[in-house]
Amino acid sequence: MADEITVTFMLKSVHADEAPIKIEPGIRKYTKAAVGRFATTNSIAITEESIAAFGDLTTEGWCVIENLDTTYNVDIGFSTGVYGITLKPGEVNFFRMKAGLTLYLIAYTAPCVVDIQVLEN
Repeated sequence: MADEITVTFMLKSVHADEAPIKIEPGIRKYTKAAVGRFATTNSIAITEESIAAFGDLTTEGWCVIENLDTTYNVDIGFSTGVYGITLKPGEVNFFRMKAGLTLYLIAYTAPCVVDIQVLEN
């Protein structure tokens, strides 16, 4: 299929005090209706920063954020002061954005470098 976004995932959790959790590897393909991508690598400070404009994108779609720091966490939210996502060092999170969404990011202890990719919906 042309004009598509492919997402690959798997989750496995093993701990001595709980039953193993496993989500089998999967691949999902989604139609990509338009051409466009916003990409940035930013140093996120220990004071809140926001990103509301995503370049020339008309409608934001899939968003991928990776914490490139090797030591510190960065938190991500969708309202000032309210963070629902924490990325530990080296972690990646992806989700589909709603149009017009503003991302709020804050690092703890020291600035963190993050890579942000947003695809046109």
